[in-house]
Formats: sequence, structure tokens, C-alpha cells
Amino acid sequence: MKFSLAAHASVLLLCSAAAFGQDALPGNQRVEGSLIVGGATHTVRQVAILPGNCSPAASGSPGEAVIVRGDASLHYCAALNEWKQVGISHQSGGGRLSAGQGIQIVSNGETITVGVDTRRVADIGLDNTWAGHQDFSLSTLRLPSDAEVPHPNACSAATVGRIWVDTTPSGKLYVCMQPREATYLWTVFEGRVMETPPPAEGK
Repeated sequence: MKFSLAAHASVLLLCSAAAFGQDALPGNQRVEGSLIVGGATHTVRQVAILPGNCSPAASGSPGEAVIVRGDASLHYCAALNEWKQVGISHQSGGGRLSAGQGIQIVSNGETITVGVDTRRVADIGLDNTWAGHQDFSLSTLRLPSDAEVPHPNACSAATVGRIWVDTTPSGKLYVCMQPREATYLWTVFEGRVMETPPPAEGK
């Protein structure tokens, strides 16, 4: 079985092709290569279960690291008898951990964090930039509104197209527009408030 580990500044797994398949240790514990964590080298071997004891890297001697066969998890000895897992390099019966659309995977060498990719998925409370056609025909869209007129400085090159609804009885609609070069102004649209529903078409 071949294992792979994403490259990281502090963690590096060096696998020798000649090492695979060698039963160099008792109990069919095969040597898989070397794991370098923060500059310290650890000798990697395969085991059936995570051992209870371990020896960390010391001056002049490598530390211990293991790949547990059941879930293919990779661990290294961070301190005497203290194992730390290095992410997930391979899942039994599956493939590599891969980010789907809108998903972002970040690894710091010890922990893999799975979250949303805010470049593709909107995040409530943050500024979001939309691309493509947005269809609200099956829902509602509420625009920014206030009982005061929008501030003149709120209309600029960066906000052209912004719409503001005046909630006072005047019922005005403001649109940030560029009437001429380097000039950005709120353009006012006033509509007639309909007290009753309009007549049906053709009547």
C-alpha cells in the first residue's frame, strides 16, 4: 500500500521504494521511510495498533513514527510516550482527501481543517462578490432601506449601481449612477403609490 502526505514546511515524509515490502522489524513491522517534523527525523514503520510507548527524536538518534494499518493514520512521537497524529494521509478503502467545489482544506502538518472556500461560498456578515446570473424569481429580495436619504459620499466608483429605498411617505428610490466622467451621484426615482390593485389586463 502506498501512502502520500501533502508537502508542508514543517513535515516531510520520505519513502524509499526499496523499503516497501521489507520485513525488517519483528512482528511484521515494515520500515516505510523517514518522517521529518520541525527538523527532527523519525523512522516510520507499519503497525497493527498504535503502541502505548514511544521514544521521541533525541540528539543523534531518530524518533519513532508509525502508520497504523487499520485506518492508515500517521503518528510521530512528540515526547516520551506521547503520540501526535499527522493529518490523514490515506483512508482505508478510499483515496486521498480532496476538496470538492466550495470546500477548502488546510493542513498545518498535524491537523487538517475542512471548511468552506469563501471565494466560492457566501459568508454571512462578510462582503461577498457575486458573479453570473442570480435568479430570485422563487424568493424575495430586500434592498437597503432607511427613513433618511443616502449620504452623498456613499455613492462612488466602487458603489455604482447600488440601490437605496426611502421608507418615508415620499416613497423615493435612489440609484448610485455616474452621469458624467469622474462624477457619481444618487439619482432619484419617484413612483406613484398604488392604493388599490391595478385592473386585470384587458379590462
